[in-house]
Order: sequence, then structure tokens, then C-alpha cells
Amino acid sequence: MNRTFTRGRGLSAVILLTLAATVPTISASTATAATDKPIAFTVALPASLISSDVLVEAVPTTEAVEASPTNFTYVIPQSDVTSQAGRLLVAVDPKALPAKYISDLGRVNFAVSAVDAQNFYGTILTSQAVSDPTSGIVSWVDPEDITDVVPSAFTTINDRVPVVKLSQTLLKGGPPSIDDLTKASRPAPSDDDSEFPTDPSYRSSKCPDGGSGPHAIDKVDEYILPATIGTTYPIGNSVAWMTTSSADGNGASYGAAMRYAGSGIQADSSTFADGSWGKSWLKSADSRSYQANVKYVDMWFHGYLNPDCDHHHYYAIKETGGTGENAGIERPTTWDKKWCQPTSPGPFWRTSGKKYEYGAAIKADAGLGLDLGIRRSYTTSQRTDYTIKGSNKSLCGNNDYPSNSGKLMERWLSAVQ
Repeated sequence: MNRTFTRGRGLSAVILLTLAATVPTISASTATAATDKPIAFTVALPASLISSDVLVEAVPTTEAVEASPTNFTYVIPQSDVTSQAGRLLVAVDPKALPAKYISDLGRVNFAVSAVDAQNFYGTILTSQAVSDPTSGIVSWVDPEDITDVVPSAFTTINDRVPVVKLSQTLLKGGPPSIDDLTKASRPAPSDDDSEFPTDPSYRSSKCPDGGSGPHAIDKVDEYILPATIGTTYPIGNSVAWMTTSSADGNGASYGAAMRYAGSGIQADSSTFADGSWGKSWLKSADSRSYQANVKYVDMWFHGYLNPDCDHHHYYAIKETGGTGENAGIERPTTWDKKWCQPTSPGPFWRTSGKKYEYGAAIKADAGLGLDLGIRRSYTTSQRTDYTIKGSNKSLCGNNDYPSNSGKLMERWLSAVQ
């Protein structure tokens, strides 16, 4: 079922979205053949957990999810998962991953889950293969850290791996006992089961273990949700507008959420989604917010020995190209005027600096009952423009000077002096 929402109620949480900038993506075949670097990420590990308590699984690509309502995870070997100084360290050889887990643009989604005596823990994240435009070296990085790529940027980008936290939710009825868990193996996947391990080696009562075989993933539902990706606040005769481009590989990391049986929805990490589209809104003197539509899926992870361990992940898989705007929005009244600077007539724009952040980019009443935040990079293809007309004007930032702030607003100079 495909749902486009404007009003409604449902789940309840706050999750995050990050629009990334220009990404030098490469094909899946190039990503696996041209690099000796692992797909690496770190997870903040609660004190009650050790690495053997945690299950890491590769999640089928967007293409696979769109093609079939049922897929299977790929379990990452324990030899690729270690813990050090309160963090889980994961390093996966991309050549070892079956093709259906690496997208055409060299992107891999991972699900991480664990359980202690009282809580479930889980998260989902994306790692992206990028190529240094000068050396050709391929690295796997966090899409949120990528900006317009120039050779100098890669001195810092090469080592930027995703760093995430595990979402926590109360365990329903306490942990399962060993006696409750039978050692009967789950049914093997029906399609190309040669890709999957089949020996069920159950170590303990921990939910994530559930045997070494894969877990099934069913697409339960999908939703088209409008997300606010920017705002502008001109005054007088000035005008402002937004331009965004989301060609393949230049999209966003959108917040995810998870829910276990008997628990409420929990905020989670993020997955990367994009599309082949671009948009430049018309110039306007109105204060406006700008919307882009995003496709979310409800994916049911199941096949655990204890059914209470089955759970749902809600995450974005695609930007649809749908857009909108809300004109006449209220102007902020709490920004500190110390971040205001006088401005002369003419164009003004931003291509770098602090990210645009907004805690309710997708409103709770948009359909899922989720307040989704946003963090968007300013680049040459993700920008807001002002054409200042008239004198005695200033530009103000919300958390820094206009040259570096996350948001921008035009104000009368006399109001900030």
C-alpha cells in the first residue's frame, strides 16, 4: 500500500534527516574491486553489552526492497566485530558481501541489534563508497560528512566512518530463558539460499543471536511524507528562493525509527536516500518553507527464536521528486541579534558553513505521528538565495554570523542595532 499523508496520527518519536552534498559515488563493482579498505563504522556500546552480544546484519538494497516484498539479511561474521573502549568496531570486507547488499551507487545499509537483561537496542545506518578525484583511492564513509568534493577535502574525509548510537527500548517481559529457545533451525531462504549461512549455532538466550542464519525482512507498508528542507525570510521588496539538486548519489541521510513488540516507537539513526531530480523555487517576497517528498518503508525483521525479538524498522529509501512550499510562515523571534550583520543591495547566497537544522521537518500529524528533524549541508547545489533590495537592511543568522549560520533571516537594520 502506498500512502501520501497530509494529516493523521500514528507512531510517536523524533528522528533525524541530513541532506548530504555532492557525493563522488562509484558503481558497486568498482567499489568492491578497487579498494582494500573495509566498510567500517563504530557504535557506542552500553556498559551492559560486549561485542558477542551484538548482531550486525547487512540489509538488502533499495532496489531489492522495491523488487520483492520479502528479503533476507546477511549476517556479518563475529570476526568482523570487536569492542574497544566502550565502542563496537565493525570492519567488513566489501568483497565478502553478496551483490544484493551493495547498491548500484556503492552504498550499504546495516542493521545492528542487541539485548541485555532489561532492554532491546538497535539502529540502522548507511555507509557510502566514494572515490578520491585525484588519487582514485576508494573509501567507505558516512554520507553525512561528504561536502562538495575537492582533493583537499579528502585529507579528512578518508577516515570519516559512520558513528552511531543504539536506540534503547524496555524489554517486554524480561529476556527469554535458554529453556524457552529451541534449537530447531529456521526455514532457509527460498531464493538463492547459497548466499546465506545455514548452520544454526545458537550461543545463548540473547535475542539478536537467533542462530547464525539470516532473518527475514518483509515490507509491511510504505508512506510518502513531505519534509521541510529549508526556509527563507525576506523583508520589504527583497526576494528569496531555494535551489536543490538530488541527482543519483547527491541525496540525504534521513532519520530512521524502530519498534519492538509491546514497545513504543524509538528514534533511531539514519539511512541514505536520493533520486534523479532538481528544483529551483520561484523568487518570492514571502517568508516560506520548502518541502520535498520522501518515501519511507515499514520493514518487519523477523525469524528470531523468540517472537518478542521480532521488530520493525522505519526508514527512507527514495526521494520522489515531489515538492511544495508554505508561504507566509511566522518569522523567528528568538534569534540573538548579535549574529546580525549589515548588508548592501544585491544577491547573497551560502555554499558552506553550519548545516541547516530543524527539529520538525516532517510534522507528527503528517501521517506517521513522527516529528522528523533535518540537518542539511549548504553547497553549490543545495542553497538558499536572497536578492536584497533597498537600504538599512541586515542579514541575521540563528547560531552564527550569516556567512556560517545554519539559518538566515533578513531584518531591518534599525531593529538589531
